Amino acid sequence: MMDRAFLIDLQLFSEEKTEAPTPKKRSEARRRAQVPRSQDLSAASVFLLGTLCLWVLGWRIVGLLRDYARNVWSNWLIPEPDLASVGWLSIKTLGYATLPMMLAAFAFAGVVTASQVGLLFSTHAISPDLTRLDPVRGLGRIFSRRTAVELVKSFGKVGLIGVILYFHLQGTVRGLLLLGGTEVEVGAAYIGRQALLAALKAGGALVLLGACDLAYQRWEHERSLMMTRKELKDETKETEGNPQIRSKIREMQRRIARSRMMAEVPKADVCITNPVHFAVALKYVPEKMRAPRIVAKGRDLMAQRIRELALSSGVTVVRNEGLARALYTLADIGDYVPRELYQAVAEVLAFVYRMKLQAKGAMR
Repeated sequence: MMDRAFLIDLQLFSEEKTEAPTPKKRSEARRRAQVPRSQDLSAASVFLLGTLCLWVLGWRIVGLLRDYARNVWSNWLIPEPDLASVGWLSIKTLGYATLPMMLAAFAFAGVVTASQVGLLFSTHAISPDLTRLDPVRGLGRIFSRRTAVELVKSFGKVGLIGVILYFHLQGTVRGLLLLGGTEVEVGAAYIGRQALLAALKAGGALVLLGACDLAYQRWEHERSLMMTRKELKDETKETEGNPQIRSKIREMQRRIARSRMMAEVPKADVCITNPVHFAVALKYVPEKMRAPRIVAKGRDLMAQRIRELALSSGVTVVRNEGLARALYTLADIGDYVPRELYQAVAEVLAFVYRMKLQAKGAMR
């Protein structure tokens, strides 16, 4: 048994999600509406806002309901009650009482959601998905870690609210016992105020719990987007293309660039060479250029081809080893001659122009 060899497939370790998600993976997840958000934070924020609205607008609502009750009882006490008037009054009173709170809650819910996920519109969540009918995946969702976390959060919220209500009621027991000798309105106001205070405390605690849940949701979302090395390689290959195809494209681009460069050699004024290693072709049009421009350059075999093409095209070839090396090193094709080489290039061009003038004079 000790001599027996055990083979381990290293590919098993390559499936671990250890790579950070790419921008493409993030954008695809956002397109599918897979964004980190906390429903607990949204619900708690709306609950807290609604409680604050009741705290601010409570007396207005109580006054509306009191006037409504008086009007209804007045209409019902007459021999023939006007049911249409009672119905319209009920709708109008409920609208006046609840509409400001509903509008504020709706607007605040939108603000809280937008602050978590930004502006997002996607129909992916409501599109039909047959995989949701898979019983195996359904069982997996039921017994998943997410379900366990949601269960723990539910118990945590119930326990937190219970503790807050217990300590709040413990501090109001004496006041509740003294309500027996007070008027009904005073007692109702006291109970309403204490209920709102308890709701404010519970809402604040739930908002803090929702903020913690938002942090967890973002961590869980980031974790779910992690990629394996194979996924990262496949996405890179899909985005940038096959390496062999990219290599062929680059080679084709180099060929096109070389052919364009060689087409400019016959138009050059001079070709400065280091006879073995470097060749640089220059062109200068005083009316259009602020300095001579490099139209072609090459090294070794390419230098030999540039030199041969220049000779066959009647371009003057000047041997200057140091200048050829400096031009090849300091400038690219299409660049002007570097300022520190102006003097040396000017001397070469002056020599070339003298040779051309002498050649024209000899022909005459």
